[in-house]
Amino acid sequence: MSSLCNTIPERAFELRNALDGDILEVDHHIPRYLGGKDTLDNKNILHRHCHDQRYTAFEESRRKAKQLEEACRKSEHAPQLEWYS
Repeated sequence: MSSLCNTIPERAFELRNALDGDILEVDHHIPRYLGGKDTLDNKNILHRHCHDQRYTAFEESRRKAKQLEEACRKSEHAPQLEWYS
């Protein structure tokens, strides 16, 4: 079933029939709160569990990037990075 987690949005109806009872969610490749569009090419259908895992991994990456930026700001020789929240 994990291979179904990466299925393209056009197959959503087929997936709902094949996975009767499973909970599917719309995932945005670029999250809307970061400026991602609510368009078909920015969407993917994932199992709820897969969606939760992806979101957690994404947020962990953002947290690490912010930590790196803060460390660079403290270093006088490091390039200045801009972080968009």
